[in-house]
Amino acid sequence: MKKILALASILALALAGGIAYVICNGSVAGARTAERETKRAARHVNEKPATRNAHAVASRTRRIPAPKLEAQEFTPVEQADVDFIEDLMAEEKFEEVRRQARRLGGSTNAAVRARVVAALGWFGEKAIVDLAPYLADEDADVRDDALVQWNSAVGELEDEQEKANIVRLAMLALSDREMLDDVAFNLYDIEEETAVPVIKDIIANENASEAAIAAAKEAYEFVTGDEWDAQDEASPSNADADEGE
Repeated sequence: MKKILALASILALALAGGIAYVICNGSVAGARTAERETKRAARHVNEKPATRNAHAVASRTRRIPAPKLEAQEFTPVEQADVDFIEDLMAEEKFEEVRRQARRLGGSTNAAVRARVVAALGWFGEKAIVDLAPYLADEDADVRDDALVQWNSAVGELEDEQEKANIVRLAMLALSDREMLDDVAFNLYDIEEETAVPVIKDIIANENASEAAIAAAKEAYEFVTGDEWDAQDEASPSNADADEGE
């Protein structure tokens, strides 16, 4: 009888300890989740609603593979390629995914390019450069997917100067105003002293499209709180000014 009582006591203690462990770990996990959400909210507090929604969708879905497209959308060869790049993505083989993305990125099938974007987006900031060309894809759905993935990846960057420079390069390569506005939103949560020189460079850059210049001026007004002064257009480009000037 004593042995039974002793065994019951041990089991009760073990059960109590297990419950305490779960509660403790649950509390820690909950605190960490709350901290992440607070930081995310603080980082995007000044963004326009559409951008906040895009970042929220991206943060929830980037690590979840998109459902495979229906087989009839692909030829047998394309299906094999799509399956292969998805397998590489699942195995976290980024360099091999990049190689396959370069090969498949020129596909005439938008569904294949969409799968390339999804595979690259899985790797976040590592794939920013690889995702950038798809921001100008001829297919609207591919462009939209690429924008969500690219914004999510850029949002992972902690170095504000690096983020600003990447946004600058993207804006100089684009001419679609709606896309440019979405890309420029990444400048809104960067410190003014970092964002403004990049914005001014875009405005003064001879390679910038009219839409890029307009989007940059709007970004300037948001970041500084001041209207863009036309006299600043005479300022030399920070990135492209000739040496010695």
